[in-house]
Amino acid sequence: MVLKTFKTLTLFLIFSLCWLSACEDLYIVDCDNCLLIEPTTCLLNIELPSDRNLYDVTIYRGKLEDGLVLYEVSTYSPFVYEVGLNSEYTVTATVIINGKQYTAVDSTRPRVDVITDECDELCYWVVHKTVNLKIKYF
Repeated sequence: MVLKTFKTLTLFLIFSLCWLSACEDLYIVDCDNCLLIEPTTCLLNIELPSDRNLYDVTIYRGKLEDGLVLYEVSTYSPFVYEVGLNSEYTVTATVIINGKQYTAVDSTRPRVDVITDECDELCYWVVHKTVNLKIKYF
């Protein structure tokens, strides 16, 4: 009887924790890196593999189908690009490996979250500001 009660209580506790955290984004916030003034732009982190290949990177505003090109560059390494907040951005990286062309695509919508309970002062924290263009299989 005690074992059944323990299992039921444990299951209820796990379910409660999942339910409570399902509606919120949980962040580990470094209060030293908080912004005290609400930003209107951020640096979009473009992550590329470090395999010494030349990548043709294109940044689009909105969906890929919209075709609104903001920036194009050929690069060997990751970089950052300044974008406005609360807009969707799609980024593609094309590379030729062993005579075959591969394209990685990722998109994000950078936005600001206001953190009120973790730091001494009001904290503006920019989230969703990274796109991962690392090709997993080729």
